[in-house]
Amino acid sequence: MKSGLLERLVCDVCGGKLEAAATPELTCHSCGRQVALHPGDGSQQIPIFTPPPQGLQPSTKLARGRDLGTPWRRANWRFLEAEASRLSPQAALLDVGAGRGDFAEIFAGKNYFALDLYPYPEVHLVCDLAQSNPLRLASFDAILLMNVLEH
Repeated sequence: MKSGLLERLVCDVCGGKLEAAATPELTCHSCGRQVALHPGDGSQQIPIFTPPPQGLQPSTKLARGRDLGTPWRRANWRFLEAEASRLSPQAALLDVGAGRGDFAEIFAGKNYFALDLYPYPEVHLVCDLAQSNPLRLASFDAILLMNVLEH
């Protein structure tokens, strides 16, 4: 699991403290809730709070960058670079709907966490926030929702 993630999570059932278990799951010692850990890419496990939607076709990773894509995408990238430069290196950032991590490069060197509905290799946490909220209050300094609300 990505370093620093566990202390930003709480049990989505009772709000209790989650702890890593000897088995591939997180356990709430208050209510017993168990959260599965997806093996991810092998280097870190991904907590799965809600199952991925049935029939979801995961996207393929596309090349993204400052000088790639439509004029809108290039302007979007530059906007995010400017905003990222204003964050302190210690700032915790949650990228909701991160998908394949299109913008993760911009936040390199920051305390960046990626959340999505699907356990893409680039994601640190899988959760549908409309169904469950395992996020500790005030545990992030900034929340990013790029190309999310229109979907």
